[in-house]
Amino acid sequence: IAQLRALDAGWLYLPVSTEQALPEGFVKGLLEAGIEPVLHVSCTLGSLRPAELNPLLYSYAHWGVEYIVIYDRPNQKSQWAGNSWTRRGLVDRFLDTMLPTLQAQHGSGLRPVLPPLQPGGDYWDTA
Repeated sequence: IAQLRALDAGWLYLPVSTEQALPEGFVKGLLEAGIEPVLHVSCTLGSLRPAELNPLLYSYAHWGVEYIVIYDRPNQKSQWAGNSWTRRGLVDRFLDTMLPTLQAQHGSGLRPVLPPLQPGGDYWDTA
């Protein structure tokens, strides 16, 4: 944390797992140092249910975290299970998956965050 403070870091991106939370002391230490942790749970779209995420979201929110990104680059074919990428209504299906996740984030006291997109991506619609 001292090295981050020396760099005048205002935030720190941390990939995290749904299996185990980061140590509470580490998260709170970052926040006390004025460094905002931005956590990222990268997984295949639709592989998580909000009910599975809720305990993790509530814990991090209780510790003071504001931002947790769920999923990663939904405009990449590799982020979709099986043949779901080629089925009709990709954007609508993404929103159907993402909306409950965003609601779970909001309900736990976090700021809802959309996952980042891959520049260019694999999505065929350029309109």
